[in-house]
Amino acid sequence: MKKEEKTSKNEEKSPAKAGGEIYWIFGVMLAIIAISLIGFFLINQTGSIEYEGLTFEKEMLGNISFYKHTYLTEKVVRATFQVIRTGEATAVEVVMRNDPRNLKGIPVRGKIEYLPLENPVYITIDSSPGLLCEYSPIAMHELSAFLIQNGYMVKAGVSDELTAEEQNLDYITCEDLPDRMVISYKTGDSPSIVREGNCYTITVADCNILAPTEKFIIQSLVDAR
Repeated sequence: MKKEEKTSKNEEKSPAKAGGEIYWIFGVMLAIIAISLIGFFLINQTGSIEYEGLTFEKEMLGNISFYKHTYLTEKVVRATFQVIRTGEATAVEVVMRNDPRNLKGIPVRGKIEYLPLENPVYITIDSSPGLLCEYSPIAMHELSAFLIQNGYMVKAGVSDELTAEEQNLDYITCEDLPDRMVISYKTGDSPSIVREGNCYTITVADCNILAPTEKFIIQSLVDAR
């Protein structure tokens, strides 16, 4: 059986049966996909900053700082797995925890380019404990919310075949889906983002998964201009 066919088969299984720490990450992500960014409406605005031609509003929720960038894109809807472009504008809100200026040092090799909306975007992580971090659910939330607001369908899985089988998750690797956009997380000594074909590898260091994730989102906006 081909691995790509195995991925399709796994998609038919109920995620409610999955267990373990990696499923905890994706369980939170999938739950957040179904809701809006509740709570950010209570933030008090404190000023704005500029980064690479993008304007971010610095806002506070209690003692926690957030940075929000808003832009317009075309509204799309999905019907029977088809993308329907409405021709109407819709606002996308990107809300992150890091000051964008503090992410400047994370290197990005290759331009971030998205495939047509008809193609899902795949997010996959390895089974390393270095990715089971405190802020992993928040990072997955931010990335998936960004993609969904821009009209993309998001599919998540793991890049370790044994873990995928044991925890009833989709087995996803860049090698198995060369004609799809795959965002792959791994651990390393320093954070970075590297593109090879349609594969984007986000390297996480010291369990700081938010920084390279938010850098990926910001660089997507910069490269799209």
